[in-house]
Amino acid sequence: QGSGMSEDKGDASASGVSPTGHEASEDQEGSQQEPLLDPSEGDGVEVEADGEWWDAIVVKVVGEGVVRVHYVGGTDEEDEEIAVDSGRLKPAKKLEVVWAKGADGIGWPAAVLDGSLLDPACTKLRVQRFLQPNSSWIRRDQASVFTKESIPKRSSSKKLAEAIESAQAALVKGSLAAVVAEANELQEKEAKPAKKRARKSQGPSASSFSAASHRSSNNQANVRKNHRLTAMRKLGLCAPLDA
Repeated sequence: QGSGMSEDKGDASASGVSPTGHEASEDQEGSQQEPLLDPSEGDGVEVEADGEWWDAIVVKVVGEGVVRVHYVGGTDEEDEEIAVDSGRLKPAKKLEVVWAKGADGIGWPAAVLDGSLLDPACTKLRVQRFLQPNSSWIRRDQASVFTKESIPKRSSSKKLAEAIESAQAALVKGSLAAVVAEANELQEKEAKPAKKRARKSQGPSASSFSAASHRSSNNQANVRKNHRLTAMRKLGLCAPLDA
């Protein structure tokens, strides 16, 4: 399935992107999945549009038999209200969670975005680690099945312990769409402090602000003067530069 988020490796690609920017599921066999009977807020779903199925999240139960969905990777303006019995909704595919080893050899719980350990021919998987903003590709030998029995009694860090809790909750009632949406939110949160730091480092200090403003004012005046002189030369109102 596609994700609608940025990645930390260039070869991590989505399955397909709609004209509105959200991404399509690879599974087109919608008739083999049970119908969506009683959706609630936060549920991951797949929505049929133009003959394809797209990852989405139920953001609100509008009324009896009607829900509002938000497409993963889409904007709020693309949210849509859909009747549950319209035939356009179905439950999201079952979430596959694995232990994904990084360069440091430490396993981290992750949702599988592309590929599957259930497929013997699969050599690479694209994963989204829980509580981390970016997805990445890993080799098959870097992944192992995440189960209750595989969880260590002690975690090496508080964040890893929280990631394990998130993975366990996702297995009980979670979806790929929800995991991706959480990662997108983390990206936005991390981007805001970076922008603030960039503005702070680029801005003048209090002591130099007055001098910088004065230089800027002089530069703008010179630019306006040069523009006027150029216009006057074109009109023949003053001598050319080589006169």
